[in-house]
Amino acid sequence: MASNATEAALGTYVKDKTPLWRVRQAIVTYTSLIPYIAFSLFPFYIMLITSLKSKQEINNLGKSPFWATGVAIENYKYLATNTRFFDAWMLNTIIVSLAATAISVVIGGLAAYALARLRFRGVEAFGVAVFVSYLVPQSLLFLPMIEIVNFIDDFIPIRDSYFSLILTYPTFLIPFVTWLLMGYFRTIPFEIEECAYVDGASRSRTVISIVIPMAMPGIATAILFAFTLSWNEFLYSLVFIQDELQKNLVGGRGDRTHSGRYLFLGLSDGRVSHRLDPDFNSVRIFHGLFRFRSHRRSDQIEVIVHAHSGSLQSAVEHGTGLEHLSSCVVSDDRTHAEPPTSARALFCRSQCSVWPAS
Repeated sequence: MASNATEAALGTYVKDKTPLWRVRQAIVTYTSLIPYIAFSLFPFYIMLITSLKSKQEINNLGKSPFWATGVAIENYKYLATNTRFFDAWMLNTIIVSLAATAISVVIGGLAAYALARLRFRGVEAFGVAVFVSYLVPQSLLFLPMIEIVNFIDDFIPIRDSYFSLILTYPTFLIPFVTWLLMGYFRTIPFEIEECAYVDGASRSRTVISIVIPMAMPGIATAILFAFTLSWNEFLYSLVFIQDELQKNLVGGRGDRTHSGRYLFLGLSDGRVSHRLDPDFNSVRIFHGLFRFRSHRRSDQIEVIVHAHSGSLQSAVEHGTGLEHLSSCVVSDDRTHAEPPTSARALFCRSQCSVWPAS
């Protein structure tokens, strides 16, 4: 009786697996995935369609942002001919991302295993400290990082090179990798390692031969996330590197491809560091710590710069490129700061381009 019931149930199950049933199942499955796929791919579609638009169409607010009226390859030509996108930035990004990821995964993996398996005083507090250090924003760390890079540069020339990024990226990658792998190592049964110890294996042999192979899914995840974070990092790459041949993709793209009616003025060591676009009378920032505020009044842009006393005045008196700007007036304003810092106001009529000239 039981055998007949089993055969009947299996027969019904096999009967349901007809080609028509499989088609219906596929339709339901893939139809339910369509919204998720569309939502995930929509940003890539916008990036692609925008890259195929002309500058005029991008700036025309009357045009739809969701499709292009024509195909323009001038943006790709600009990257190939007017920037170091392919021959320098891409290669630098790959080198920095791979090196920072390798350093972070090795150090973070060892730290994670120690926190997950070893027993010593303060292990729990140390694990929490690792997690808290990952939560510290980069905007609070880049000033100390500048001091560290400048100190090391006195002995090894790393400033204004991608080696400074390889040195600083692990400061936020190692805590992330450590916290991620620490939880994964704890999921591996400790009894497996004990069996290896009973068979005479040392701890290092056990980690290399047993723990790491079993933790490969977690390690692969850590590598993927660390590489992605290194590839997309912007703040350090913008602050530490000014040499165009040493820039990565994110820093180079942010420096060369911008849009908007703004005038950025960087002050450092009493001089103005800039890139001038004679067609649009625009100045680009290269470096310098500064504060600014800007607002639009017709075609006039007001920039309030706070820098070391006399920096801007000295730059203007020596004609450091500012004479090329149209309708420039420099005025003293000492009401917003006290010596040795003073505020200078620079008023310019300037038009910034979407693609500033090199």
